[in-house]
Amino acid sequence: MFKNIKSNTPALFVALLVLIIGGFASNTQAQDQKSYYWNTIRNFRKQDSLQALPQNAILFVGSSSFTNWHNVQQMFPDYIIVNRGFGGSQLPDVKQYFEQTVYPKKLKQIVLYAGDNDIAAGAKPEEVFDRFKQVYSLIRKDQPTLPIAYLSIKGCPGRARSIRTVQETNALIKAFLVKEKNAAYVDVYTATMDSEGQPLKQIYVEDGVHMNQQGYDIWARVLKPYLKK
Repeated sequence: MFKNIKSNTPALFVALLVLIIGGFASNTQAQDQKSYYWNTIRNFRKQDSLQALPQNAILFVGSSSFTNWHNVQQMFPDYIIVNRGFGGSQLPDVKQYFEQTVYPKKLKQIVLYAGDNDIAAGAKPEEVFDRFKQVYSLIRKDQPTLPIAYLSIKGCPGRARSIRTVQETNALIKAFLVKEKNAAYVDVYTATMDSEGQPLKQIYVEDGVHMNQQGYDIWARVLKPYLKK
């Protein structure tokens, strides 16, 4: 028996080394994924610890389309808006935000915008939809009746080749939300496309991905009827 163990020692050592290195790599990757937006989320938590979020506020959470909406409060003066957009984020990052952040129980509403960066990174409609449901379920676990409004993914000229994927993803999310209570699908996609189904180029900045004030004017007009007072 000891002879067999001795003869297999090199193989056992190599196998053990592979397991250790593989485990270390997996752990490092997980930490990197967690830490990419960790500083942003930590800064949000610090802000909230210094000044608690107001009750009955509407919480905006999402990607750079929210980050760059600097005048969102001014555009909705009759509402209390808390903007928690962080640029470049995907739906798993939004999920991480809700996992790591304590927000007031008496929020008026949550407004979400995310998914376009997932598609730009190569995610398929079903994958984006599954990620969205994970975020939605996480919120519902803590806030079963809180109104949630989801802004549809925009079809921007800088990512025109992904428009078909955007359409399919929006359709999946819309079909899901129309069956949910206290949930709304806000169709900003249609409002930002021309009569031929192409993105309105004049509402975007030079990169063709982020909107200018004209774009936010359209978003505000479409979104306002869905906001809760």
